[in-house]
Amino acid sequence: MIHVRTIEIDAPPAEVWRILSGVELWPEWLPTAEWIRVEGGPLHEGQRVRLKQPDRAPVEYRVAAVRPGEAFIWGRSGPLYREQAGHRVEPDGAGGSLATLAFRLSGPLGDLAGRIGAEKVRGMVDQEAAALKDRAEAERGRPPG
Repeated sequence: MIHVRTIEIDAPPAEVWRILSGVELWPEWLPTAEWIRVEGGPLHEGQRVRLKQPDRAPVEYRVAAVRPGEAFIWGRSGPLYREQAGHRVEPDGAGGSLATLAFRLSGPLGDLAGRIGAEKVRGMVDQEAAALKDRAEAERGRPPG
């Protein structure tokens, strides 16, 4: 199961990236994040991040890749599943941004879970994209901090 959502945001890519990559602050604006514990500062490859979402047990993701200012991927896996989430920001050519959020479940157990929970996953990814847009556009023009 794969779900990808791209959304236009009326804010510069650097601003959207600051908000998206500041995962420790997600619970302040993202309704799908109850709490997040980040190990060791700004996002970097190999970093562990614990995330608690509504109606789910806390999970630990490992950051697989980071392209500063542009994208990061994190995920977790077990013997029968692999869960991966990708986050990307790029210029839209008109001064704003395109943000893409993607979620993939694979493996025998992942495929089954994906079929059972596909609608919920799609709803969460879409809600996250909308919340990112709202946050970035609300902060547009404000000084950092």
